[in-house]
Amino acid sequence: MENEGGNSKLVFCVPDENKQMRAQRILRKMARIFNKREDDFPSLKEYNDYLEDVMDMTTKLIKGEEDVSVIEEKIRKYENENAELIQLRRDQKYAEVHGTNEGPSVSTESNVGNVEPPRGVTSRRP
Repeated sequence: MENEGGNSKLVFCVPDENKQMRAQRILRKMARIFNKREDDFPSLKEYNDYLEDVMDMTTKLIKGEEDVSVIEEKIRKYENENAELIQLRRDQKYAEVHGTNEGPSVSTESNVGNVEPPRGVTSRRP
């Protein structure tokens, strides 16, 4: 499902889903979006604040403590504002896992059409 910004719609409520599966699905989704690293921040305190905010949102989504739509809007805003960095971190993760110097969204003559991105990662090839 697509929203106006072209991002897939965030779906955190799935009827009849058991609690453990719900928690795992939310944790994976949040990790794909909030994938900044310590070196993205000028200080350790700012990085820790970022992690605390992410964990707070994640916990609220899992427990259903707040209106999910409010949290989804905050996540969507973050995702739109940080789309390039999110994709860069996904590419870096892909490269680390596959032992390459490039992620799936980097086009070169040697890899165009030959690299399948991992599930959940979209390619930015022209």
